[in-house]
Order: sequence, then structure tokens, then C-alpha cells
Amino acid sequence: MKKPKSVRNIIIAVLCFTIICLGIGFIFLSLELKKVKGSLNHFDVSFTSVNKTSSIKGSNVEPKGDAKIDSSKKVIQMEVTLNAPRDEVSYTALIKNNGNRDIKIVNVFLTPDYADQKVLSQIAPINIQTTKVKDKVLEPDEELAYKVIVTYDGGATITGKKEVKIKAILVAEEVE
Repeated sequence: MKKPKSVRNIIIAVLCFTIICLGIGFIFLSLELKKVKGSLNHFDVSFTSVNKTSSIKGSNVEPKGDAKIDSSKKVIQMEVTLNAPRDEVSYTALIKNNGNRDIKIVNVFLTPDYADQKVLSQIAPINIQTTKVKDKVLEPDEELAYKVIVTYDGGATITGKKEVKIKAILVAEEVE
């Protein structure tokens, strides 16, 4: 009668030992995978936040502005409503290198192209100024502030409410 108990105990001991060995093997494999995954080159640069930093009113009505980061985290969409001359709204966006390689910012392009005189004449007397970030190099986990300032020209002969829609598109590349 003692034989079946001892065979059963041996089977239980072998199964327990097998489960322990499998657990140790999975731990070892996951650590090796983590090492390999961490050593791969990873390119990821994006806008992390955008905040309205100031709003100056040129009359008794506050200028309005709204900015949000697109789901791709490469585009900021801004809508600004200026009511009178000397109104101003400014935004600060943070660009972060989330990867593990150095990156160079090719540029942040505005659309429509507000450097074009035709486009500027359509939104006159609105001026748009941006921080120069072209060719800046960011190391891993480094951030860079990008500012957009929208102003209603104080000496404007044309007055009235002006609405401007701006898209800021981030373009970057890896540093060789």
C-alpha cells in the first residue's frame, strides 16, 4: 500500500521542481529581452505640452485662444480670436526627445505659410512670431521650448475681430 503514495509524492515533487525551473527560465528570458529592447535605436520626438503663457488685451474684451496637440503628437492646432489692436496671445509648447538617440529639429513649419506675403495680406494686421528652433540638436530626454506669439498690430487702420487658425508641424531627423 505504501508504493502508490511514494509514486504520487515523487510525481508531485517533479512537477513542483519543473514549475520552479520554468519560472526561473521566464525571468531570465524577460531580463535578456529587456536588455535587447533597451539597446535598439529608438527615434521618438514629439510635442509634450502646449500652454497659453500670456494674453494681453488691447481693449476691454479679452482675446481668446485654444491650442491642442494632435494625436500624432507632431502637430499643434491653434485657434486665436483677437478683438482689437494691441491684443496679443502667446503659447509655449515643449518639444521632447523621447528616444535614445540625438535628434536634430529640421524645423517647425506653420500652415498656412505665414512667411508668404499673400497669406499675410489675408490676415493683416495680424503678426505671428515664433521661436527659431531650426537645426537645434536634442539629446535623449532633453526638452526645448517653442513659442508662438500672435499679435494684432497696434497701428492698424483696419480694425475688428480677427480669427486665425494655425497648425505647427514638427519635423525632425536623427543625428548621424
